[in-house]
Amino acid sequence: MVQRSVQYWPGDDREMLEKTIETPAETVDSDIEDVEEVRAQTGTVVDFGFDGKFAIHPDQIPVSNEAYTLDSDEIDWAERVLEGKRKADEEGSGVFTVDGQMIDSPLVERANTILDRAAAAVIR
Repeated sequence: MVQRSVQYWPGDDREMLEKTIETPAETVDSDIEDVEEVRAQTGTVVDFGFDGKFAIHPDQIPVSNEAYTLDSDEIDWAERVLEGKRKADEEGSGVFTVDGQMIDSPLVERANTILDRAAAAVIR
């Protein structure tokens, strides 16, 4: 079992750290032999919107890379969402559907994030 600790910074040090780190990144997993735990935790933090994960062992790197690599289905969904948003804006509607799913501003933001990540990785 991996034991995790949360470190707290007093006062101004914490505020400075929060201003320094633009996007969240997951901390390391110290159990270097449990690659499946790294896979599970990395998948969770990707879903939470974290932009990275620190690794302390070479075996952890491919697992993290796999979790952060976008697949074409995610990118296609994001493109459909932004196209739906464009149409909804033209019609003056704030909420719309894509593939039977109600889409509102948090999912539009997620779609933008996905396409930003794809562009940064030169996927599309």
